[in-house]
Amino acid sequence: MKREPTIEKEELDAYLRGIERHPYYAKMLAVKNISMLHVDVLMLLRLLARASRQAILEIGPYIGGSSLAIGSGVRDRGGATYVSIEHGGVEQEIGGTYREHPFYPSSNIVADLNKNLAAEGLQAFVSILVGKSDAPDVVGEAFRLIGEGKIDLLFIDADGAVDRDVETFAPLLAPGCVLVFDDYAAPGAEDKEHRVRAVVDAQVAAKKFESFGVYGWGTWVGRYRG
Repeated sequence: MKREPTIEKEELDAYLRGIERHPYYAKMLAVKNISMLHVDVLMLLRLLARASRQAILEIGPYIGGSSLAIGSGVRDRGGATYVSIEHGGVEQEIGGTYREHPFYPSSNIVADLNKNLAAEGLQAFVSILVGKSDAPDVVGEAFRLIGEGKIDLLFIDADGAVDRDVETFAPLLAPGCVLVFDDYAAPGAEDKEHRVRAVVDAQVAAKKFESFGVYGWGTWVGRYRG
């Protein structure tokens, strides 16, 4: 069944014009203390969460910068199904440590994620799943939590395998689901950039994705066409 889009590119671009005057801008600037995302992207995630009609899936929150943006939008809209999958940042230490992170090291990623959510009163608005995003138990729990609904917003900022994650959760993606993938441009993380960009460009060419553009320092935003 065809659905009306929740939001259009023109609305995103208009929203960002003069964004420094937005009453929530200073808050998102503060969130930058735990996030490598550009403040414009944090503001967009908050807007998109508020505009979503159904469920939200986040893959790769790390210690919670994007989660605070999304969670605040979910809280503003009065609540929604919001699932976030964190595998810990280090392949062999699921949910564990990332002491070598160049900007935001963590000795306990999941604990820091929960602490940052709790500090803003947002824990009740998100279900955190710990494990790989393609692990059967994690996927099964995500499907259970989302239930009969569909995903209106999919945000991925993990290991660059956006193709794997889109394929895994495709049955849950609503027509017109907004896609936000970090690392479309990622200086210093070329392997992730090449994979994300190759997938996005191929899907746009095949008309399975619609591109809105690249925002901030290299975050691609678009729409799922199926």
